[in-house]
Amino acid sequence: MDRIGLKAAARDKVRPLVLALDRAGVSPDGVSLAGLGITVFAAWITAAGQLFLGALVLIVGSVFDMLDGDLARLQGRASRRGAFLDSNFDRLSEAAVYAGLAWFYMEALSWPDSGAVLLVILALTGSLTTSYARARAEGLGVTCTGGWLQRPERMVLLILGMILGRHVLKLVLALLAAATLFTTLQRIAAVSRDLGDEPHPAPRRPSRAAAPAPSPSAAGTDGPDDTGVRDEAEPAASGPDPDGEIRLGEPDDDDDPYADLHHRG
Repeated sequence: MDRIGLKAAARDKVRPLVLALDRAGVSPDGVSLAGLGITVFAAWITAAGQLFLGALVLIVGSVFDMLDGDLARLQGRASRRGAFLDSNFDRLSEAAVYAGLAWFYMEALSWPDSGAVLLVILALTGSLTTSYARARAEGLGVTCTGGWLQRPERMVLLILGMILGRHVLKLVLALLAAATLFTTLQRIAAVSRDLGDEPHPAPRRPSRAAAPAPSPSAAGTDGPDDTGVRDEAEPAASGPDPDGEIRLGEPDDDDDPYADLHHRG
């Protein structure tokens, strides 16, 4: 079964929970916030040294991440704000888990565990930069998908490593660190090839003397007039903000298997 089939099967399994939440009057944003809180609680348990229990609680938090999208669709509350919140909550949840693992390993301070702290940091860096590489690329109009380990696979590996114990978990962290950083480089290389040497358009604002007075018929329009010069009050199109994080949580976000469901308010 492919990823789409697995996603559909998982949604069918949690459908009764979605209906129950709807009957209880729970909002999709409330479910997203609850999922974040449960994941942070799992991270706290993990930091206290309870890997197995932390993994079980993390499973519950992951289930909540599956519920909010279907609930939004059921209630007809789709919105870009909801997608934005859910995408950011996902990043915060994943970072919380890594922070809990780092605290857990720092308690020992022996070399093997000190090295594991470094692996946690590298894995966290890779998971965040993998997502950012896609967001930045799509802000430039370039499709950026694929990679070795996407968010669902990363969470599954983390949970399995936590269940199997600290020494197996070190191997999992090493795999996550290598795979996520490699995926980041893979995406950077692919997008660089797609962009080629096309120059970034420079900002352009006509001088007041050169700008023609807008005609009554053109007033209030969003595009350039028939002379090809933009209205003085409208900022020139200069491409996306180089430092902006854009288009997170799009329907085909490969780092969130339920992102197509999270456009809710």
